[in-house]
Amino acid sequence: MKIKLKLSVIALAMAGVCGAAHANTLTYNQTVAPVDIIAAPGGSLLDSLSTIITTPTFTGTLRTAVYDGPEAGRNLDFYYQFSNSAQSANAVGRVTGYDFDSWATNVFQTAQAFGIFLAGDTTALSADRDAHSTIGFNMLPDGELHGKLAPGLSSYTFLVRTAATQYVPGWSGVIDGTAGFAPAFQPAVPEPGTNALIAAGLGLMGFVVRRRTKREKNNA
Repeated sequence: MKIKLKLSVIALAMAGVCGAAHANTLTYNQTVAPVDIIAAPGGSLLDSLSTIITTPTFTGTLRTAVYDGPEAGRNLDFYYQFSNSAQSANAVGRVTGYDFDSWATNVFQTAQAFGIFLAGDTTALSADRDAHSTIGFNMLPDGELHGKLAPGLSSYTFLVRTAATQYVPGWSGVIDGTAGFAPAFQPAVPEPGTNALIAAGLGLMGFVVRRRTKREKNNA
């Protein structure tokens, strides 16, 4: 009975981590295409910020938020959107979030308006994660030097999904030739006890699988 209870708890936790259908996992030094979400993402809003960014070549509003995602348990999602002012001289090519070190990440985007986020005009063609765990959403066509987010337009809302349970202050960047930065949110580094619990859960799952496999072989 105790084993069944433990397995149920672990299964629910793993479902929260792996529950995003058609997710594109983004690891260190990798580039992928973010998955489009047709409907507005679900979850409970925990915090949000809206900040005006001004540089010599563009100005606009960065919106960022952290949600407790729709998966079972507490799983934090981090959102970013930039609206390029109609008075900007340049289009914008990249929006970044920092710092996702120690966390597995999946990347999405949506054109839907919800919460503080506007309906998006400009999609990201790719997303990447560097060795320092900065995740960037790129609105740069292949072979082009200038971004697609023209003055007067808003990007899609970009979403980084994690299994984090806590968040702390972080930073976001908006880049095209010059760069502007604004406060945002990032997942808190997991405590050693949390890592141990996850490892123990995975170990128990492995033990059960091995035991079941051995029993099936003996009955064959």
